[in-house]
Amino acid sequence: MPLPGEKAIMVIDPGVHTPELDTFNLISKLSDIPCTYHLPAMFGFDSFPAHSSDIAGIVVLGSAASVYDNLAWQRPLESYVARMIDDGVPVLGCCYGLQMLAFMYGAKVGYVQASKEKIKGVRRVKFRDNPVWNTADRTVIVTHAEMLTEIPAEFSLLATSDQVP
Repeated sequence: MPLPGEKAIMVIDPGVHTPELDTFNLISKLSDIPCTYHLPAMFGFDSFPAHSSDIAGIVVLGSAASVYDNLAWQRPLESYVARMIDDGVPVLGCCYGLQMLAFMYGAKVGYVQASKEKIKGVRRVKFRDNPVWNTADRTVIVTHAEMLTEIPAEFSLLATSDQVP
């Protein structure tokens, strides 16, 4: 827990069935900055900080939801994150979180497979050189059905795979 006046990394879990507590615990363990956990799909927005001055950064995790589901929590979450971005808070989206961020700015999301089935397992991903990591192929664990099919012009493509170009 952050001390009074101390900024924290806000970890938002948009899980609709199972909380991703293992992921939150790992982020908290690896971070030098205190982290807070928020589960809006199951418990609403009462735990969300009102002011960006309390937030060091935001991480939006994965979800079984699609950005097209129009669930009660999705548009309010997008509005909240957009306000934090406008206030200069850095945001990292993982899986659903990435799709949500890109969708907010006009990206298209589609299915990886025509059957709409999830792909699961491990895959080699080609990362492009950027300020966060060096160019390299990395093995990642995957379990998802959707991908970005089109990104806005102001976005930069940082990673691809054979299944998700």
